[in-house]
Amino acid sequence: GGGAAPEAQGSCDMPPLPQLPAGEYQDPNTFELPGSVNVPGQCFVKVFLKAHPSFCRRAAEDPEVEDARERASAFDRNFSTALSAYAQDVAGAEQEYGKLCCYTLCTLRDRMLR
Repeated sequence: GGGAAPEAQGSCDMPPLPQLPAGEYQDPNTFELPGSVNVPGQCFVKVFLKAHPSFCRRAAEDPEVEDARERASAFDRNFSTALSAYAQDVAGAEQEYGKLCCYTLCTLRDRMLR
C-alpha cells in the first residue's frame, strides 16, 4: 500500500449530509449543510486515506483490465502522493490538484484509476 500521510490536525466529527430534495435538477454531489457547519478539508483526506487500500485492492483484482496489478500499483503511488500533499501542504497541493474538497478528491481518484 501507499504511505500514510501524517495525522491531520483538528476534529473530523462530520455531521450527516442530507441530500437536497429532488427537483427538476439535482447535482448528485450537492448536500445541504445545516447553518454554519463547516467540514474541514483534512477530514476528507482522512476518509480517503482510510479507503485507499480498498481502492487499490479492487483495482488490482479487476478481471476486465489486462494489466490491473500494474495499473493499481501506479494508482497507489500517484493517489498516495496527492493525499500526502494535501495533508502536508494544502496550498501547494491545491495548486497542483485543485481545491481541497470531497468532489475534487473523488474526481482525482477516478482520473488516476483510469
